[in-house]
Amino acid sequence: MTRWLLLIPATVLAFVTMATAQSHPPEIWSKDEYPNPQKKPSECGRNNKISYICDPNKLLEPKEAAALDILIDDIRNHTKCPCSAYACRHKRQGFIVSIALAEGMQRPDDTDDDDELKLLNDAGLFASHLRGNSWKFGNCMESVVIFYSLRDNVVFTSTGQTAMIHLTNKHIVQISENTRRYFGKGRPLYKGLEKMLKEYRSVFKNSYGYRQANPSQHEHLPATPRASRSGANRLIAGSAILMATKFVMHLL
Repeated sequence: MTRWLLLIPATVLAFVTMATAQSHPPEIWSKDEYPNPQKKPSECGRNNKISYICDPNKLLEPKEAAALDILIDDIRNHTKCPCSAYACRHKRQGFIVSIALAEGMQRPDDTDDDDELKLLNDAGLFASHLRGNSWKFGNCMESVVIFYSLRDNVVFTSTGQTAMIHLTNKHIVQISENTRRYFGKGRPLYKGLEKMLKEYRSVFKNSYGYRQANPSQHEHLPATPRASRSGANRLIAGSAILMATKFVMHLL
């Protein structure tokens, strides 16, 4: 009897410790420790709902994440299967877009915070690692990962080889330009992600028309941040050569 009484507090302590760890996720994430929303949705802030959105630091409201999930499902269910004819016999769904949000991303200790190219490269490595290694959504590299780090204020879209045939670097740069005013501390992140998803959907449905950003006259946002863009960059992840387009923003 005494042994059982001694074991119970230890069990409870272990449970409390685990629960506390899950309720206080790290603010700075490494790409290797970042969770998978399909396998560990609770660690992604999705309340055990299997999702294509990971938001462990709760940058979005629950209803906002749910609304983006609907958009992502629409893209997956209402775009054509881009894989081989054989693969599409068994897979009728189309492109898979997922979102990874973080308070901040882990960077090398010797990194110069003012070096935008290194910032872009670090964000690209993070996004491409998720897409090509730890998440691996899809069957024929038809997946897309949108990664955003709030502290670094960087947005990076990583596309698989099949997805990039449709969603080109030019598309991503233009769409990033159209949505950049929504990203940054104190800005409506949900609106930026929503607009980005809708425009990516238009691209995948072959209905996208290039256009300049045109803010609604009813929107009242802080001053638009400075933006820096670069072109395509090849990254090596395992045996796959990945193409990604980057977009970084710094507040004025």
